[in-house]
Amino acid sequence: MTTKEMLTFLAAKSNETKPVLLSLLNEVVNFVNSKNTQQAIYYDSANGGLPPFLVTANNVYRYTFPDGTYAGANVLKTIAIASCTFTGTQRTRFTQRNRQNSYYLGANEGATEIPMTQLDATESTPAELTFSNINPGLSTSTFYHVFIKKPVVITSDTVQIPIPSKHHLRIRQCCLMLLRDEKYGDLSAWEYIEQKIVPMIWYDMNSSNTRIQSTQAPMKDREYSGL
Repeated sequence: MTTKEMLTFLAAKSNETKPVLLSLLNEVVNFVNSKNTQQAIYYDSANGGLPPFLVTANNVYRYTFPDGTYAGANVLKTIAIASCTFTGTQRTRFTQRNRQNSYYLGANEGATEIPMTQLDATESTPAELTFSNINPGLSTSTFYHVFIKKPVVITSDTVQIPIPSKHHLRIRQCCLMLLRDEKYGDLSAWEYIEQKIVPMIWYDMNSSNTRIQSTQAPMKDREYSGL
């Protein structure tokens, strides 16, 4: 289903204006994209189809990602920073306990998860991350930046819905249920959307691509402590 067809159908069912329907469609798409699914991750063709490398500087721990930081996608939120080669030192003034995973990128390339904290992008602020207890050092090819990309903003009926077409019926159902809630003051639909409809989309978008997988490290390796 094209975006134009979707909006035409919703307009016929609701008598809402096109701007209202575009706004609603964007909200639904944003919610679907908020989950860490394999298809929402950005893969950099210039980096062999793996996540891009994060460019870091010595003694710089906080990084922000305004639109345009990466050529192919904008950052919504960071899932992980992973490295196969990092051998740097911890920051002595931090003590933090983090679960550590091993990431398999591409052809079973093992990469260790690097402890960090992150903030999602909002309408007015870019996504950011802070290394928790290490100095990343000066590097252009040490840290894989595994992140969820921002979905395209549907500004008109010519911008296609950025979700696989087999789920468009579910997207349409979400929109109709929310429109009904607005019209009749019934708030029950959102719970159904959140717990029943969208999880089916998430499951499919997470299982149909296995370029990135992660496993928990052994218990003895799951803690980072300040020196």
